[in-house]
Amino acid sequence: MGETRKILVVGSGSEIAKAIIKKIVNDETTVLTASREDLKEENHYFFDASDSNSIQSLVKKLEGILIDWIIYCPGYINEKEDVENLNIETLELSQKINFFSAITLINALTKNLTMGGGVVCLSSTAGIWGNKEYPVYAMWKGALNTFLQSLNKQWTEKGIHAFALCPGPTNTAMRERVAGDASVHQSPEVVAKYIEKIIKQPERFSETPILVVQNNTLYALTQKLEELEVA
Repeated sequence: MGETRKILVVGSGSEIAKAIIKKIVNDETTVLTASREDLKEENHYFFDASDSNSIQSLVKKLEGILIDWIIYCPGYINEKEDVENLNIETLELSQKINFFSAITLINALTKNLTMGGGVVCLSSTAGIWGNKEYPVYAMWKGALNTFLQSLNKQWTEKGIHAFALCPGPTNTAMRERVAGDASVHQSPEVVAKYIEKIIKQPERFSETPILVVQNNTLYALTQKLEELEVA
């Protein structure tokens, strides 16, 4: 039997991450996990997206390990973001978890990635269309989307891919905490299903690396302009 592919799931403690792991694990795949959970399990690493030292520690532990796909899942919303009353700690934490840790980790682990593989980051539709209640969260997810879209263009020549997968409202603990309506929305398993499709056939999606999962359906975000009639 040949060598199994390796997939690193970062932020593996979330509901969506757990659904992804359940979907992709098989005899041909070794799943490496990283989260704030201090699990004494093989192939699990401690990782705190808010701590730059934790990022560097994870990178060092993964040195020399070839990885086919990195699936980055961390996200952070604390409370409704009234811009006039935001404190600096909330701003900094949102930036670290929703943007900085992702690009720092991707930058450091690029050398680990195998040809044909790449990165999928869980983002949000808030990063595409904005969100009046969470403008800071939306800002950093938007920055992540743009970074990955640009990175995908840079990596295409190397045969490596970068995707932003943007779920709409999903039945997670974070959605329940901030909106109280999680149970009426799509399940984490739906998001996991489409991530599995993306990493199986990345070339199929490489022209539109920002993808949306909303109401149980996968959509591609295009860059096509719509002409407007302006008087």
